[in-house]
Formats: sequence, structure tokens, C-alpha cells
Amino acid sequence: MSSPLSVNSTTTQQKRANPLSSGDLFKFLAISSLILTSLYILFYEKTNNYQPSDLLFQPNFPAAASSPSNESDHLPTNLSHIVIGMLGCVNTLKHKTAYIEAWWRPNVTKGYLFLDRAPTPEFLPWPSSYPPFRVNEDVTKLKVYPKIRNPVQVRIVRSILEIFREGDNDVRWYVMSDDDTVFMVDNLVKVLAKYDHTKYHYIGTSSESVKSNFDFSFDMAFGGAGYILSYPLVAVLSTKLDECIDRYSYSWTSDFTLHECLSDLGVALTQEKGLHQIDLHGDISGLLSSHPQTPFLSLHHIDEVEPIFPSMNRSESINHLMKAAKVDHSRLLQQTVCYHRPSNWSFSISWGYSAHIYENIIPRSTLRRPIETFWPWKRNARQPFYMFNTRWPFNDPCQAPHVFYLDTVDQSVEGSKTVTTYSRVAPRGLPPCSSSGNHSADSITNIEVYSTLEISLEVRGMDCCDIVHAEDMNTTRVMYRALYRDPFERFKPWKRNGRLLPFFIFNTNDEDPCEPPQVFYFDYVEGSKPVTTCSRVALPAPPATGPPGHPRTDLRHIVIGMVGSVKTLRHKTAYIKAWWRPNVTRGYLFLDEAPPAEFLPWPSSYPPFRVNDDVTKLKVYPKILNPIQVRIVRSILEIFRERDKGVRWYVMSDDDTVFVVDNLVEVLAKYDHTKYHYIGTRSEFVKSNSDFSFDMAFGGAGYIMSYPLVAALSTKLDDCIDRYSYSWFSDLTLHECLTDLGVTLTQENGLHQIDLRGDVSGLLSAHPQSPFLSIHHLDTVNPIFPSMNRSESINHLMKAAKVDPSRLLQQTICYHRPSNWSFSISWGYSAHIYESILPRSTLRKPLETFSRWRNASQPFYMFNTRLPSKNPCQAPHVFYFDSVHHRVDGGKRRTVTTYSRVAPRGLRSCSSTGNHSADSITKIEVYSSPEVRLEMGGKDCCDIVHANNTRVIYRSCMKGEVIA
Repeated sequence: MSSPLSVNSTTTQQKRANPLSSGDLFKFLAISSLILTSLYILFYEKTNNYQPSDLLFQPNFPAAASSPSNESDHLPTNLSHIVIGMLGCVNTLKHKTAYIEAWWRPNVTKGYLFLDRAPTPEFLPWPSSYPPFRVNEDVTKLKVYPKIRNPVQVRIVRSILEIFREGDNDVRWYVMSDDDTVFMVDNLVKVLAKYDHTKYHYIGTSSESVKSNFDFSFDMAFGGAGYILSYPLVAVLSTKLDECIDRYSYSWTSDFTLHECLSDLGVALTQEKGLHQIDLHGDISGLLSSHPQTPFLSLHHIDEVEPIFPSMNRSESINHLMKAAKVDHSRLLQQTVCYHRPSNWSFSISWGYSAHIYENIIPRSTLRRPIETFWPWKRNARQPFYMFNTRWPFNDPCQAPHVFYLDTVDQSVEGSKTVTTYSRVAPRGLPPCSSSGNHSADSITNIEVYSTLEISLEVRGMDCCDIVHAEDMNTTRVMYRALYRDPFERFKPWKRNGRLLPFFIFNTNDEDPCEPPQVFYFDYVEGSKPVTTCSRVALPAPPATGPPGHPRTDLRHIVIGMVGSVKTLRHKTAYIKAWWRPNVTRGYLFLDEAPPAEFLPWPSSYPPFRVNDDVTKLKVYPKILNPIQVRIVRSILEIFRERDKGVRWYVMSDDDTVFVVDNLVEVLAKYDHTKYHYIGTRSEFVKSNSDFSFDMAFGGAGYIMSYPLVAALSTKLDDCIDRYSYSWFSDLTLHECLTDLGVTLTQENGLHQIDLRGDVSGLLSAHPQSPFLSIHHLDTVNPIFPSMNRSESINHLMKAAKVDPSRLLQQTICYHRPSNWSFSISWGYSAHIYESILPRSTLRKPLETFSRWRNASQPFYMFNTRLPSKNPCQAPHVFYFDSVHHRVDGGKRRTVTTYSRVAPRGLRSCSSTGNHSADSITKIEVYSSPEVRLEMGGKDCCDIVHANNTRVIYRSCMKGEVIA
């Protein structure tokens, strides 16, 4: 009779290997350990994919799980390339399997449910509608077990190792999650298809809670939402994971342990906003009704929030949502906003979930913010609570929505149309909005949304829509359509049950071909009079260059606009001259007035200047709250009107922003310049993002827009300024305008706003693993090099930038074991020596040498920090960049950067690591290869030569090399 584990599960046991002959064994012993490992794998059976951990008192050989097929690597990623691991517990199994069954596809989806012990008889025989189960290995048998702080979390993180040992074929991606996580697997396939599965990738999302990210890490994937690892990364991790668990045995959570392990491998997190941890409580309908403009991938913590549909329990709610997901996963929860002008109504549709009607015209930028129907995850948290901006629920009839929830999905419509119906659950209970004409929506009980199933919504794409409504109707129709691209395009009328639906007629302006057309919607509804509405449509401008296959982006394709003031011109131009290349860089310095005589003739070392248009002549001027900020944002319009040739990208910044233009070129080359792109960075300061927007580019760091986006924006900007005349901040005005166009921010971590004060050396010495692009607010922080003023400091930094921009500020970590020293090099800026072995994951956190931008409660920063310490085992010896030159060493040409000690550390030596003091070291030389450029997101490894002087020799990292 079969044991419980043999029903549908393979017990985790070591497989027996074929014995080696004595001759073979002799050959193995005669060669190096590296070849020994390779031959060991080669002579074993292919199925021998379970190699026990070295912490289980066994040799640690690389797992021999099946690798991706080279022949199939060129094929698009599909569901068969993904293996999903769910972590569960037998005690909660009965309740959690309802969530798994909602999305799991038997015999289609690949994966396993890992349990803490064998299922009890009530679950046997194991249902075929469940994923096959596996029982996790017993962590009490690990060598490190006595040190482990939280054995349950070690069981969870080691499931990565166990799922890899299953040896599934043609795997590209491993997805790990909890057993109460619901996935949209079709969207998962679509998102993963954009990544190169042959490289190291760690994909996930932060918590929605600022406090949770602060407590653990802003750069950590929260596992409840699901995190995704590429096959090559898991293959390497599988040989290192148990060592890592030993190193971080004090860790309390599995997600943090994994994050630390991957940091030691030099792999940083890639954020995907469609994954949802849901570190929230209460009613999350406000969040789901304003989903980010990205495919919906997962939902977690379902038991911690109210059922997402009224009058249903939690599992019923999830199954109801999946009805829509099965019909059109690409649109699920994607927000579409449109307006019915005759009634002054705004519609916000979260496809497959909810529909809102507002009795007022509310900008898309406002409706994109979730209504705060939920409350914080942690009761002891202080504001800001969330990693996104919200709207408060209002009892104002002009601000409060009529709310409708998904009722039915109908695919039986002519012409491959899908109709989703949303029904009112309860009356709003408020009077009509008097300020917009008392057009009450109380009589509407249903909203029908028509979409075309044949047209899948692109990743980060958006639908537009039109409204069909008559006053005597209790059902309103919302017709989805694509953004108009051809002003002479004609749409065929849609029919349903013989009923004529909207007909569209375009009226172009022949006098001004640059003006977007007017679009008139004639809404014919049986038994009612025609209702006509008119709306401007933003047409994408023609691309600046040709289709894919165009030459690689270079500096000639970029135009940079700096905005300044004559009053500060003398001081700020020192920063511009540090990076500007006359007759090479293209751009303009926009001023508030003509330069005085002292600046004339205008120096050729400066960018050409332009005087901004006089904003007092704008019609909207009397309404403008802050004219200076309007002048700044309108510089986008003015730089576009320069009509420079061959432009792909516009970069806008302040006049005290310093750029590394070679890195800018490298980063922009990875984007498709023929599409809409809005690229920038948030503030380093949590409160600034909360006050303005977590999804806004802060302009001091510089923001970047593609040519087609600027071309489209140029026709709309003044209208937008009118709409947001109350805005106090140019960056926020631009963000709101672009949101109205349906364009969201793409984050680039190499841009730096520097909303900090004091000494930023701690931040610059632990730069993100991303090319250094810009630095701002230099006048609000100390000079970045000691014994220099601010402009001297920047010129000094640019000496290194001119030699090797790809490595500038990139952090490299290595160790000198004989002395128990850790080295952290920020190339071209600083070098630190610690008199103890500190993990890379620790050294990657900036030392908090700086102070907060302004008064606020913790957490202050959008990244985790280390507090400076007087402990001699934790405090660094600090050396700053001194010089850079080339030298021939060992027959090879090397770039040598020298870092000199400015002041003694003033602490005794670290006694716990052998009293190996570094006080005698006054200079560190770092050797790198000028022929080998550091790839974006890549890292160098290094070796230490310490005798009469100290040398750090950069080299390429070996596969799977752990820096710890």
C-alpha cells in the first residue's frame, strides 16, 4: 500500500549514482577541483538532480537540473517556460486551496505546492485540480540549525533550492509565492517575455507600506506578491543558498534572507508594479479601481482585507474576478477614463472590476490616485503610510463617485466584442452636484463597457473610450477604442442586437495641419434624440527618425534644456561648464531675462541662451498661482520650437544640475525613442514624494522625454497649464499633464535629485547598481570632496568621469582575508576599508552621513541606510579620489585611480578580528581595464594586493561568484 507521500508526490530523497571506476577516480584526483566538479556532473545520470546540502554533512556539488534548451532559446516565452512554487502549511491547507484553484490550470501550469509536512488523510487522494505537492526538507538536520533564528522562514527560502532540484525541462523562470497568492498567469507570460531569461534577473515588488519597506528593505521583493528569478540565477543560487543561510542565520524573514543572498551575488531587484503584496487592511476597492498602468500580475493577503466584491465571501470574490481575467487578462483592472460633456460626468473604469461615475469633470491625473478606502498595514506607522499618493473619500457630491461593480461578462456580441456589465450595489446617498448643472447619475443602475477582444492591450498601454447616454436610460454604455492616430481614420458603427451604436466623424483644421483634429461623437440611441459631444484628441507626433533598425542613439540625438535665472547665473555656470562640451553637446540655457553686459559677448564655453516667453502675456496668467514655475515648465514648449534636426530625446533640468552625458547616451540607447517615454527619478526624501507624487520626476535631477511625446505635449501644454493653474510646482504640472495623456514615469536610479543636506559622501560611496547620470542641489550639501569648494569638487569628479564614465561611482566590494579587511570602492570618488568582514548586503546600504531635507517623521529616505558607528569593527577608514592616470602593468595598459586618506580614523583597531589595523595605509591604488567598459547594471569583482602599498585589482566576476 502506498504511503501518503507516494500518491501524487515524489519524496525528497537523494538519488543513487552510478559508481565510478577506480581508473576514473584516479583521473578525477589528478586534475583541478573545477574540472573535478564538471566531470562529477558529467558521469552521473542526467536524472541525478538532487545534490544534498553541504550543511547536511555532504559534498556541495552544483545541481544538475535540466538547463534551458539552446535550440528553443529564441522562441517567445510561454507558460511552459515558467515553474511556480507555492509555500503553504497543512494547518491552513483547506482554506488556502480555494485561492490556488481560482487560477491554477491543471496539466497546463507547471509548479509545486511545498508543505511543512505530509497532507493528512482528508486530502488524499490528492485532487488533480491542485498543483502536485512536495514536503519540504527537515531544516532541523542542517548544520546551521542551532543558529537559525526562524526555522519556518528557512524552510520557505530553501524551497527555491528544492524546486530547482525537481529538474523540470525548458525552464526559463521560477516564480515563488505564498499559497494564498492569486496569479494572472497570462499577464505573467507577457511581462516576462520582455526580459532576457539567459541573464540574472530578480523581479518583484516592494510593499505598499512605507514602514514595511523601511523595516526590511526598499530594494527587497516581498514574497507574498510573488518574486521571479531567472533560471541562470537560480542555478547559481542553488549552489550558494545554504552557505548564505548560515551567513544570515539571524534573519527573521525568508524574503530578507533571499535579498541579502542576491546582494552578495551582485543582483539587484527589478520592480514590477503589477505584483501586489497588499500590506493594507480593510476595503481595497479604492486601490483596485485605480490600478497602475501595468499588467495586473498577482494579489496577496486576501484574508487580511475585506472581500473585494460586496455580498460575496473572499473565495467567491476571487472567482468572480477571474471570470473577467479568463476573457481578457490584458485589460483586467486597467483603468480607463473618459467624459460625458453634456452631463459634466467623469467615468473611471477598472476593467473587470468596477466603474465609477463622478458628477463633475475631474482630470485623469486626479482619478489615477486611489481613493483611500483602506487603512495602514501597521498601526504604529506614521504618515506617509503608503508608497503611492491617495485621495480622501469625500461626501462632497461633486467629488464622491457612484460605484458599480462587475456583474457579468458577455462575449456573444457581434464582431468579437466583449461586454462587461457593472451594477450599482447601493445608492450613493448624496444630492446631485449643483456646481456642474445638477445632472444626477442616481437613475443609472448599470454600465455596459464594450471592448474588442481581438485587440489585446499592450504592456503599459491604455484604452480610450466614448460614452453613449440618454437622459431616459438607466443603462449607460462605455465604448472602448484605441487612441486616434490617423486624423482621417473612419470607424464602422458597432451594432448589438441590430441597435446602432456610436458613429464618429472627424473635422480637421485645414488652416493649421499641426493642430490635432476635432472629433465629434454622434450618439444614436433608439427612442432618444442624438447627443453630441466634442473632445480634443492628442495625436502622437511623427517619430523623429525611422522605425526599428535605426542607428544607435548617440549624443547628437539628445537636446538638453537648462532653466536658470540671471541673478544666479555667475554662480551656476561653473556647474554647467564642468560637463558641457562646446560644439558637441546640444542644448540651451533658458533665462528669465536677457543677460546683462557683464556676460556679453556670451562665452562659447556656455550653452547658447534663450530668454523665456513672457508668461504675463498668457490668457491664463491671472489664474496662475506661481508664474515662475509656469515659465519653467513652458521651456519644454520653447525648446521644441527650436526645431533641431535629428532629435530623439529632450532632457530638461535646472542650471545647477551636473550630467554625465556619456552615461546618459548609454541609458537612453536601451529605450525605443519612437514611443512615448517620460523618464526620471523620485526624490530621495519620502515626505517630498508624499507631498507631490511618488510617480513624478523631480526636475532638478533632470527628466527625459522622447521626441514624439514632446511633440504631442507641445500642442497641449498651454491648455494643461490652464487646467492646472493652481499648481505650485512645475514638475507636478508636467506630471499631471502627462498623466492626462496616459503617460507614466519610468524610473532611472542614476538620476539624483539630492533632497538631502550636509555630507552626502555616504550616499555617493554606495551608489545604486546603475550608471551615474546626474547630481543636483549641490549648493544645499557640503562640497563632495574635503578641502575643496563645490565647483572644485565637481571638476575633480569629472576628471574620473572623462576617463571611464561607465564605472563612475559604481561600488565594488572585495576582501583581504589575511587581515580580515573589507574594501568598498566607489570608483572615481572614494575607498573605504573596514577592519572586519562585512557582507556586501551591508556595505550596499549608504552610511547616513547626511541629514533630512526638511522636518518630517521617520522613515526619512526612500532607501535603507546604516548609521555611522564608533565601533572600530564597523567604522571605515575613508580615502578620497586623488588622481587618475594610465599605466602599463604586466604588459597590459591599466587605468589607475588613487585614493588618499584625508584624516586619521581616530579609533583603536578591531580586536575581534585580530587587531589588524589599517591606520598605516595612506593611499589605495585601484587598477581597472580601460578596454573593458562596465555594462549597465553590471559589477566588477576585485582582488587585494597588500604589502608595502595597497592595490585593488579589478577583474571580471566569475560565474556565481559570491562577494561575502
